[in-house]
Formats: sequence, structure tokens, C-alpha cells
Amino acid sequence: MKNPLCVASVSVMVAAFCIIVFPINVSLIILYCLTITLSSFAIYGFIKNNNDLIVSCILSIVFLFFGSMYCGVYTFYGHFTTDNLYGAKVDIQGKIVDDNIVQADIINNKKILIKMRFYYSYYGGKDIAVGDKVTVKGKLLQYKGPAFYGDLDYNSYCKARYIYGSITNCEITKTGYFTDLYKIGYQMRKTITNNIDLHYKKAEAGLLKALLIGDKSDISPQLKKSLAYSGLSHIAVVSGAHISILLSFIGFWLSFLKKHGKIYVSVILIFMGLLLCLIGGQASVLRALIMAVYSLVVLSLFKRYDMMTALMFSGAVIIVVNPYFAGDAGFLLSFFATFALVAGTKEKFTFYSLGLLFITLMPLCFYYFNYVSFAMFFTSVVITPIITLLLPLGFISQVLPFISFITKPLLKLTILISDAFAHFDLFRIMAAVPSVYLIIALCLIVCAAYFAVLRYKKITALVIALVLVFIVKDFTLSNNEGPVVTVFENNGTVMHIVTDSGKNIIICTDGFDSAENYITRNNIKLVDVLYFNNFQKTITTDNDNLVVAKVCMPKVAGEKCEGDFSFKYYHKDSIIVDGVKITPVSYMPYKSKVDHKKAVVTVSVSEHIYLVAPYKDNELNNEKLKGIKADVVVYDVPAQPDSLFIQNCGAQFVIGDCLQQNNNMLYLNYSTDICGSVTFTIDSGIISAKTLR
Repeated sequence: MKNPLCVASVSVMVAAFCIIVFPINVSLIILYCLTITLSSFAIYGFIKNNNDLIVSCILSIVFLFFGSMYCGVYTFYGHFTTDNLYGAKVDIQGKIVDDNIVQADIINNKKILIKMRFYYSYYGGKDIAVGDKVTVKGKLLQYKGPAFYGDLDYNSYCKARYIYGSITNCEITKTGYFTDLYKIGYQMRKTITNNIDLHYKKAEAGLLKALLIGDKSDISPQLKKSLAYSGLSHIAVVSGAHISILLSFIGFWLSFLKKHGKIYVSVILIFMGLLLCLIGGQASVLRALIMAVYSLVVLSLFKRYDMMTALMFSGAVIIVVNPYFAGDAGFLLSFFATFALVAGTKEKFTFYSLGLLFITLMPLCFYYFNYVSFAMFFTSVVITPIITLLLPLGFISQVLPFISFITKPLLKLTILISDAFAHFDLFRIMAAVPSVYLIIALCLIVCAAYFAVLRYKKITALVIALVLVFIVKDFTLSNNEGPVVTVFENNGTVMHIVTDSGKNIIICTDGFDSAENYITRNNIKLVDVLYFNNFQKTITTDNDNLVVAKVCMPKVAGEKCEGDFSFKYYHKDSIIVDGVKITPVSYMPYKSKVDHKKAVVTVSVSEHIYLVAPYKDNELNNEKLKGIKADVVVYDVPAQPDSLFIQNCGAQFVIGDCLQQNNNMLYLNYSTDICGSVTFTIDSGIISAKTLR
């Protein structure tokens, strides 16, 4: 057998993926089927006298078993330790390892065997900082899992970062101090952050922080969207490419030590440790550093090594460190991107590696982000030399600030390139709700492409695979017919209607800030009608690119709205745009001001009626509303008005952030199928809805 380490590593990762991603009963079925299949191959190898096949199959079965047992015990221990504590007061002894994050050593006088962290909310006067040993007392809350299949599982997302919940109403007591890698890394990140804020403008500073230390908190929503649509999101996530560039730069300046092999390896390992402290334990960083350590050690011992084995070994080590990484989008994207590049470099690097990379990541991109960008073929070639210069110079500029005269133009150029490519819709395939058949078909295409390319080494194999992608996409994605309605919740409900001709109608139950947040988040440039349920005293915006053709709101006696747009006041009259009719049917008084009233409106879309109410109030059950037929009722708070009749809704209804919060849409029961299609069961039929993740 040529490579037992690779076989064992793959088996551990497969076992972890089954245990973490699927329910326990499904996991057991998958593992059972894999075991039977491998056993069959082992018997076949015995018949054919193929010892390599026999050993590979037996080794796979053994490590599937031990991998699944390890992951099962790890996750069970986490549940056993915390599940009974959620909703109750806890006493945690630990240390502050990051802003508002405590790592527990002891919970309720019981020592913790695995790494567990908790967010905490603390508003006291004591100065709590990273490096403090503390006792934290408060109520432990659990992060919710997905509200429907295909939704973001925030609970698992946090556990992949060792965070098992949040503690509210904290009482924090300092018990001492500590100095370890967490504190050193935190102080290094703070120093770099402060230096960047001092010498760079906001947009450039946000991008440089993401490049150097993986801090994306200061990147604007617009820039994030541009990077994503231009296929450049990976540059804002510290990954293997960043580590490779930095290690190559360090290795170049330390090349005089190469003749002293052990000293050279030791110095490189020290720099790797510093990078890990600085950037933190992100999956992509861990993978790159483990591969680098593996290559250094193996090369120093055996003078050669296999990159694919290094990749598989790094994945297995990461899974052992934290099995929840197996279901983490960052880990999966980083791992499979590297897999594609390693497989592609066996032949012609430029075409094969980029082609395989695109095809490999396509199912994951559709599932997690609802689109895939062809722009990566162009932007990757253009941006690589820029990032190769920008990364080392960015770190040097922290010590020598005058270097910023080089880094600033490079950052501006990077932003300019991302904005330019992001505006071309031709470079993207969008799938707001990817069908399960699309995901499965794309995975099969990936397997076929690898088989054809790696076996026959033909460029036509990749071309055929790309053509198949478009064919499958057209057959598996349902076309949008008619208006699309989106409901979004952000301190007030925003209802967005896109008409047949592409006009944007936005209805907001709260202030302009809620509407503007939705408009900015979705990069909407033109709003044909902005309709408020309540009177707005002023409407101003700093968004110079935003055009609002008409603003509608209720009239308040003696007051006039001031702002940047033209206004229309309504009382009972309807507004009709491309067949969408908005009609005020009743008014609800403010709790504080009786003379200021919010309108309850009906919205007629494709012969279906939506009733939009600012908040639940007894006024909703008044005589004026009796007899109104509404397909969907949208509130700021859940309610069940007895006077309203709910019937079947056939219109498209795309649900934004509201469904998982359960506070915007009236429904009785709902069921889900794979990839997020939701069916609401009501008295007179069903509402077929789609989820926009």
C-alpha cells in the first residue's frame, strides 16, 4: 500500500462529516453503507489477490469506526455538559481570551475536558480585559439551530469556534492574570488595528485588516458584496494563499540559513507560531500551517513529500482538534479549493487548476451563497501579483509607516478591480433558492470532471463539464414568474416587491433607518415607491447613489416632512404601480401620541392580498377589518387576529431574515424539504414559500 496516512485521514474526515452534518440516524445509515461497500471491495481484493486493495479497505473501515466514535464522544460530551444548563444561572471560572469571550476551565465546580467558550454581556464599571482570570456568573443562553433545512445553523457555526452559548446579566470578578498565546495574539492584533486606523482611510483600512489578520468587521457591506460578486472574497479571509505568500517572503530573507537545515526549519516554525497567534485558529489558517509544518518535517527527513497526503493529514488533524469544523463553510471551502489546486497542478497549472477549482466549489457556493462567479478566472490572474506585494508590505508598514505610500495605491486598485467586475452580471450564475437536484447534479459533474481530467488529461473534459453546468442549471432552477415579495426584519418590518417590469416597491413599518439599511444591504439604486405606515418628520440619506422616485406616508395635521425626496401624503387613497395596489384600510394610534397614527395597509400582488400592520394591537380586530381576506399577514410581533380570514397563497414569497426569528409572519404549522423550500399549512390550504439564505 502506497499511502496509508492519506487513506486513514480521509476516513476520519468522512466519519466526522457524517456525525456533525447529519442527524444521528442518517449518520449511522451512511456509515453502515460505507462499511458494507468497503467490505465488498475487500472481498473483491481477496478474490483478485490484490493486497493493496484489501489493506486500504480494512484501514478505511477501522478509521471510519474510530473517527465516528471520537466525534460522537466529543459532541456528546459537549451536549452533556451544557444542555442541562441552558436557561439557568451558571458559575464559570476561566479566562478572558478575546473581546467579550470567556474560555471556561470550570463550570459549576466541574472541570471542563474540552475547549468551551462563551460570549458574555457585561455593562459594569470594572475594567475587564484579555489576560484576566475571572469568575463569571449569569444566565446561560443557547444559540438556536436552523429554523428550516438549509438555513444558517448559527449554533454549529459558533461551536466550530468553540463557542457554546452566551451569558447575560453577568457578574464578573477578577481572580488573577495570565500571559499565554491568546493574550500575545490579542495584543498583536490590537497594535496592528490601531496602526492601520491611524494611517489609512476607512475603506482601505477595513480591507487591509482583513488581509493581514482576518478582521472583516470594518469592511463595508458594499465592499463585501463587490468582493463576493467579483470572485475575490477569498482575499478577505486569511487562508493558505496568504500563508504561502508570507512564508515564501520569510523564506527568501532567511535563505542564507538553508545550509543549516535544522536551524532554518526551527526559525520557520517559530514564524508559523507567531502567525497562528496573530491570526487565530481559523480553519483555513490551521490547514495551511499544518501542511507547511508537515512539508518541512517530511522534507527534512525524507527529502520528498506528497502534497495531497499533506492536505488530507491537515484535514484530519483539524477534525481531531474540533470535529465541528467538518460542517464549517470556511473549512469546506478552503479544503476543497486546495484539493482542486493540488489536483490541477499535476498538469497545466493555469487552466486545469482554475477550471477544477471553479467546478469543485460550485455546489458549495450555490448552497451557502446562492451564486457562483465566473469573474474569478479573470480577477484571480489580475489580483494575485497585487496581493503578493500587498501582504508583506502591509506587515512592513506596521513598523515603517512610510511604506504606506506603496500599500495605499495597491489597496485602492484592489477595491477598484472588485467594483468593476462586480457590476457585470454576465460573470455570475444566481440561484436564490438552489434546488436539491441542482446540488446533487453539480456534485456528480464534479466527480465526472475529475475522472475525465485526471484520467485522460484532456482540456475538452473541462469544457464539457462547464457546458453541463449551464444545462443542469437551466433544468433544475425554477424560473421566477410574476412579482417577488421579500420580507425582512430589522427593528421594523420591510416588505420589498419587485414587479414584472423590475420596479422596486418598499413598504416599511418603522422609520427610514430600517428601510435604508435594507436598501444598502441589497445594493438597491432606484426605489420607485417608498411607502411608510407612519409619518416621518425627516428623511435624509448619505447615500449619493440612491434615487427614490416617490415617498408616501400618512398626513399629520400641522406637520410637514422634510428631506431629500419628493413626498406624497395619503389618507384613504390607493397607490397602483405595475398592478401592485397599496391601500390604507385602518389607522392605529401610537401608544404615546394619539394624534399620530400608523396605517394598516393591504397590498394586492398578483391577485393575492398581504396585510401589513405596524404592530399587534386590539385595533386590528375592530369592525373596519372584519371581512378583509388576506393571504399573508405581516407584523412586527406575532399575532392571530380572529377577524381575519386566511386563504391559499399562490404568489412567490421570498423570506429573508424574518422566518428564523419567528416574529414577522403569521403561520400555524410549517414543514420543510431539502435546500430551504417551506410549506406553511393553514386552514384553507397551503402557502408555498421560498427561503433566501
